[in-house]
Amino acid sequence: MPTVMTIQDFGWRGYIYSNDHEPPHMHIYLNEELLFEIAISGDYEILRLHTRKHVKAHKIDYLQQILKQHSEMLMKMWEDRRKGLSKYAVIEA
Repeated sequence: MPTVMTIQDFGWRGYIYSNDHEPPHMHIYLNEELLFEIAISGDYEILRLHTRKHVKAHKIDYLQQILKQHSEMLMKMWEDRRKGLSKYAVIEA
């Protein structure tokens, strides 16, 4: 699945999978390790933590700010991915 977001300073990549479960969310990876799933609407909260590594609060705050700035595009990506479409530029932060 193509990357939809990169946070270069942290080495994070975000993915939205087709046919994924509700609520709308993104999977955040560091290298090949899934760190967490985060909502891409509402309060942009972490839905599920997948790592034992400490994820620093300021990094989550920054990611939430980026999600808020791009919320309309991310929701369009979510809807289109669920329809099997995936032609979007990567959001780089």
